[in-house]
Amino acid sequence: MPWPDPAAAHRRMLEQGWRRTEDGGYTRAPVPETEESAGGQQPGTAQQEQGADAEGDITLRVLVRKNASFRDEDYFERVGHSWVAFYKDDKFQFSAGFYPKGGQINQEAPHRSVPGEVRMNYDDPGGATTDLSVPLTQKQFSKSQKYIQENLNHEYNVFRYNCSDFVIGVHKAATGHSPPGRNLLMPNNPNDLHSGIKKHKNSKK
Repeated sequence: MPWPDPAAAHRRMLEQGWRRTEDGGYTRAPVPETEESAGGQQPGTAQQEQGADAEGDITLRVLVRKNASFRDEDYFERVGHSWVAFYKDDKFQFSAGFYPKGGQINQEAPHRSVPGEVRMNYDDPGGATTDLSVPLTQKQFSKSQKYIQENLNHEYNVFRYNCSDFVIGVHKAATGHSPPGRNLLMPNNPNDLHSGIKKHKNSKK
C-alpha cells in the first residue's frame, strides 16, 4: 500500500484535532506524564479510570496497519503496526500501542529481547488499513485495562512479544479469546491480523 503524502496526512490529522508530540508522534490528549513526574502513577491510568467509571457504550477497536508480508525481504523495515483504541458512545477515548523502547530493535539479532513500552495516545486510528470493533461490558473493559497496566514495560521481542501480541493479549483479556488472524505457524504480526480481520468481516457480509 503506498504511503499518503506526508504533508497532506499531517494537515488531515491537525484538522481532526491531533497534535505533534516531541518524539514525532501524534496525540489527541495531553502527553502522559512519566512515572517520576506523576508521583508513581502509570501512564494513562487516570484517563483509563475515568473511562471505566463513566457510563456509556464501550467499544474496543483492534487497529492494524499492514505494510509488508512476513515473507518480504524488508519485512523488518516495513513490519507495519497493530494497536488498540477505546471509544465511549462512539467517541474516541484513548489508544494504546506496544513498541520497543526508543523505537529500535536489534537489526543484527532481532530474536533478542529489548526493553518495551506501551505508548498511550500515540497512534492515529486513521492510519489503520483495517480494524475490528468489539463491544465491551464494564467488566470486560476493566479486564482489558488491567492487562495494559500489567504490560506497560513488558520486554519487546519480534518473535515472542511484539505489538500484535500485545493487541491479541488485550483482546483476549477482555473477551476470553484471540481476534481473528492469529497464526500459530509463525510469529504474530500485523500482516496476519490484517488478513484475518478482513476475512472475518467479509464472512459477516
